Amino acid sequence: MYNIKSYVSNSASVQNLVTDDEFVRIIRQPRSPYIINWGANKLPKLKPNVKYVWANHPTVTAVFSDKVRLHWLVSNSPDLKDDFIETTTDPVQAKTWEFTGHSVVCRTLTRSSNGKGMHIVDPNSPDADERLIQNEKGAKVRLWSKYFKKRAEYRLHAGVLPNGEFRLICIQEKRKRLAYEGDIRLRNSDGFIFRARTEAEVPRTVIETAKRVMIGMRELLPHTAFAGIDIAYNQHYDKARVIELNSAPGIGVEDANCYREFFKEYFRG
Repeated sequence: MYNIKSYVSNSASVQNLVTDDEFVRIIRQPRSPYIINWGANKLPKLKPNVKYVWANHPTVTAVFSDKVRLHWLVSNSPDLKDDFIETTTDPVQAKTWEFTGHSVVCRTLTRSSNGKGMHIVDPNSPDADERLIQNEKGAKVRLWSKYFKKRAEYRLHAGVLPNGEFRLICIQEKRKRLAYEGDIRLRNSDGFIFRARTEAEVPRTVIETAKRVMIGMRELLPHTAFAGIDIAYNQHYDKARVIELNSAPGIGVEDANCYREFFKEYFRG
């Protein structure tokens, strides 16, 4: 039996994972030593003298869900930082990017999803100085990223086994809704939907990037097991950069089947 700890009680993704007798939600205490943590940052009530095995300990999700903490972890890891989009907490660095002709993605929220709290400042725009510091509502910007030009954006659901072996669970591509007329550089759920993709349909560079990141994260955070990795791909230079790691990625029924197979292999050790 595999126990699922969810960050919210009504998660549709967790509902897709749950089965009658094998994959079950944690109500009060885990019913077995095997715990799948779907985005929760807090421990459930645990039984004493039980050695629990975690697929994403709360110490892992606490980093993945906080973009500032993830930035500091990655920026201090020589093996990982080049696989991520350039990000800073320094407004002077953000201004330097804008001054030298780069668009800058600004975040006022660092624990949000679906593009909430994000806006883009283009170089030499009339209100660039103000918008680099705050959004239109006056919310202070806390994190900046140099915009990475991309042809496509993928979400690779990936895992790493306790022995360090990489597993590709399933793949999605963000595709624009036909009626959407907003800024396509911010590929949020209002204007984009996920489409399933096979490994053969995805550039090898994207897959290799996901592999390096998952194995590297397992080395830095030992209880790392899985993530939905958002990756931007620039076809002209054949380069891929990680945008963020999702510890509670949205999944449908078919994706849940793939995840269950991964978790079974993971807990077999």
